Amino acid sequence: VLWDVEGGRVAGSLMGRMDEFQGLSFSPDGRRLVAAGRNQHSVTIWDTVSREAQMKLPGDATAVVFSPDDRVLALGRPNGHIALCDAHSGHQVGTVTGAGQTLWVACSPDGRLAASVVGGCDDYDYLVLLWELDTGRIARLWRVPAYTHTEPVTFSPDGKALAMGSLNGVR
Repeated sequence: VLWDVEGGRVAGSLMGRMDEFQGLSFSPDGRRLVAAGRNQHSVTIWDTVSREAQMKLPGDATAVVFSPDDRVLALGRPNGHIALCDAHSGHQVGTVTGAGQTLWVACSPDGRLAASVVGGCDDYDYLVLLWELDTGRIARLWRVPAYTHTEPVTFSPDGKALAMGSLNGVR
């Protein structure tokens, strides 16, 4: 369902079968919405004006985000990898290698960096990866103990801080 925030009413809906949404992200101009669902075997990019599916990308995704400059679409995969796709053609242009299941992906405001949360990893239940959006090179990695139940991450507006949400608060 698309809501008109100002008017407070339903603006429309996007038709398609999704059992359970795992990730949604608007393109920077708001004209497209990417939707990923559990066990859907594809990711759908919708035109928000016509409300028609523009493109389907193969494979499951558990987290999705457009880069602020609308060049890259990052698709967090259940296997911990992140597919970096051209945001307009859908062609995969790179991969960030991870382990476990990607739970969350966020881009820095300047579009240089992205962060992802990966669950189900070795001795720690979560890894938070900070990586370069253009190359997929991992710049930093934080190991997070299981008891924190980490999922959402977000950058500050200036891109100098990364917040991580957990059952124990925000770190």
